[in-house]
Amino acid sequence: MERILDDYQPVEQAGFRKNSCMDNMQAVTQLTERSREYHLPLVLVFVDYKKTLDSVETNAVLNASAYTGIPSVYIRLLEQCFSNNSTIIQLFDRKLKIPIERGVRQGDTISPKLFTAALLYAMSELDWEDKGYSIDVKKISNLLSQTISY
Repeated sequence: MERILDDYQPVEQAGFRKNSCMDNMQAVTQLTERSREYHLPLVLVFVDYKKTLDSVETNAVLNASAYTGIPSVYIRLLEQCFSNNSTIIQLFDRKLKIPIERGVRQGDTISPKLFTAALLYAMSELDWEDKGYSIDVKKISNLLSQTISY
């Protein structure tokens, strides 16, 4: 399943991928230099997702998993892992059971890839073909990265 998710990731996707943040940092540097050199407008937007893994809807993960080509047997297994989850909070002598209805498991090695697959699936539904900068024959409209720092 991890191999399928890795193969689905485009080259622009650097977050949660080995040795790839440096590539995006280089791309941002090149874009900045070229926009200054040719006096072209450049807008860079960096989004810091708070509680990233907690925010993704289970159905989004399952739909994205199917879209990426993960076999249905694994998707059913994921669905079982996500269903009927809860946490218990105890205040003094009273316990409160709270159902967990969204998010992927923190600390699970596949969770970041599932989140990224869901995000890429959502982005694939956008009409972005004519947006971005042309690099060779490809338009770059977004770079997904865990970190960008200067």
